[in-house]
Amino acid sequence: MSYFIVLDDVWSIDLWEKLKTSLPDENIASRVLITSRFLDVAKAADGGIEPYELRFLNDDESLKLLLQKAFPFREPEVQHHLTDLKDVAKILANKCGGLPLALIVLGSILSTKNRTKNAWKRVNDTLNWHDETANRCSQVLLLSYVDLPYHLKPCFLYLACFPEDYKISTKRAMRMWIAEGFVPKEGEGTINDRAQNYFDELLQRCLVQSTEKSWDGNCKQCVMHDLIRDMAIREAKEENFLTVLSKADDGCHLAFQKIRRATLQYEPPTFKEDDIFLLSFTKVHRATLQYKPPTNFLICSANIRSLLLFGPYKFSNAGFRLLRVLSIEGADFRDYKIIHKGCLEGLTHLRYLGFRYCVLPQQFQFISFNSLKNLETIDFKGTSFDDNWAWYLFRDLCRPIVPNIFYSLWKVPSLRHATFSFFDCPPLPSKEDHLKNIETLKWVSLREIPKLKGNISLRKIGIMTHVSYDSIQQGWQSIKDLLKRTEHMVSLSLRVSHYRLGYVPILSEGTSDLPCHETIQSLYLFGQLASDLCVLNLHMLPTNLTKLTLLGSRIKEDPMSVLERLQCLTVLKLLEHSFMGAKLTCTEGGFPRLQTLKLDSLQNLRHWDIKEGAMPRLTHLEIGQCFQLCALPDLQKVPTLQNLILSTSLHETIEAKDHYKIKHIPSVRTKR
Repeated sequence: MSYFIVLDDVWSIDLWEKLKTSLPDENIASRVLITSRFLDVAKAADGGIEPYELRFLNDDESLKLLLQKAFPFREPEVQHHLTDLKDVAKILANKCGGLPLALIVLGSILSTKNRTKNAWKRVNDTLNWHDETANRCSQVLLLSYVDLPYHLKPCFLYLACFPEDYKISTKRAMRMWIAEGFVPKEGEGTINDRAQNYFDELLQRCLVQSTEKSWDGNCKQCVMHDLIRDMAIREAKEENFLTVLSKADDGCHLAFQKIRRATLQYEPPTFKEDDIFLLSFTKVHRATLQYKPPTNFLICSANIRSLLLFGPYKFSNAGFRLLRVLSIEGADFRDYKIIHKGCLEGLTHLRYLGFRYCVLPQQFQFISFNSLKNLETIDFKGTSFDDNWAWYLFRDLCRPIVPNIFYSLWKVPSLRHATFSFFDCPPLPSKEDHLKNIETLKWVSLREIPKLKGNISLRKIGIMTHVSYDSIQQGWQSIKDLLKRTEHMVSLSLRVSHYRLGYVPILSEGTSDLPCHETIQSLYLFGQLASDLCVLNLHMLPTNLTKLTLLGSRIKEDPMSVLERLQCLTVLKLLEHSFMGAKLTCTEGGFPRLQTLKLDSLQNLRHWDIKEGAMPRLTHLEIGQCFQLCALPDLQKVPTLQNLILSTSLHETIEAKDHYKIKHIPSVRTKR
């Protein structure tokens, strides 16, 4: 006798191991179907079969499920109600973000309301996921948190520091975890590997949603669903781990008693520009300010451990003696006098320092980092310095005395990751032992590369070049000399100040003679390729390349004939002015492992031909601002496609005549 058994929501491998011993397997064509929130459970059930991973619902599927729950019985007047309620139903469905559980609970709530537009609008206006009407959803979501291993709970709760719908950088979050001490220093692999395993488990449990993958196949960016984030905030507050404030209390003085950690996502009411609000934390370990109005704040705390600030915030070091993480994003400090040489003094426990997308005064470049003995990460991504000619003159005059801006930063022995903006690359120290432990260095000027003598720890580097046509050979030789000393390099980025003003210093012989030729997996090239010195061919590309980004390369011949032969390539991005021709062709068997492809701002592209059997694993395709492309390729020849993103203009052009090419794709979206 055959049997068919369904085991729903299996939470542990041990349970399956105990059950399978009782199931007869005598070639009687029986089947066992297992559903689980955990990928490792699915793999343990049958390692020879790839588990089927459910995706989040798209807009149409979300609306359909919501209406099924809102109208549990098929009354004759359902169609009449749908005509009136469809618009507000779409708004409610979108709030659930494709999460089936949220849609089911919300649909159940709507089924108890009057079937009128006003009644459903009131639900939209007043719905609070903290309310008892949504308690069923909250309780089910809470199970995912309760079941987390002890070591994952602080990592998960810490993600609530970021604003709602914020795209969280995985690397950034993991470095904050490490700075906080959530990831043990001892264990299998490196500490980065252990942090990555933590993040992978949160992904497997659907507590975060991946929005973009990196070159190594790991999650690059993620978001927390609103419901899950709300649940995390409640649990963090209840456990005195983290308190999130999103609106002002009565008055300007906010005092927190016996709160171990706090995150302030604060949008204050309208006050005078010069008002100063005192935030006094007596026992606060973590805090973040997230708000829109440009207001001055003075934060005083002796015990705060993490401080994340989002928006035009003006920061003052008020004795944060236990601070481990300081991250400020989107602030303008040009007219703020608090930035001075000693503004970071006393932060001896600081491990993560970030000024992302900020505007800083020039004097910040001479700030003292001498007291930051434990600093591991400095993140200045997207940050610029005030373009003040007087400070440039002062800096040049001071070079004989202070040879390097950020000169004290490079003396910190614990520094592992340093990220700067494209156009404000600081000079490197002349002593090679100052950077012997650095693993990530972005961005650094090409003329500074000879100072990296004997450095063998670098894994990721971004080089800003100002290479003219005549100096391509010299520039490439400097890069090769560096790569020969960095056997563990996995990511190489080269860009010029402007793709019309310089050339990428890569020659036709490429990296094939380098020790790191097989280790480089990510290559980013921003700048023109000199056609008579550098022709795109396999010799110039690393053997095991998994991600390639070209921008401003101005390639005239179809590059697909070369790129499709890269056997390990999973991500390919051809961006603005990377290809100047009119036709692209992907042949049978080409791009055997490609999963993500992005074509953007290819102004001359008119035709794209995809042969049968090309790109057999492609799941994500994005086409943007290719104005000459009048028709889509035969995407029905790529049955694996799951996500298609089109520019608005292109979507309007092909919506009718090319619909048959994309009807098999579950998610089709537009992007301006």
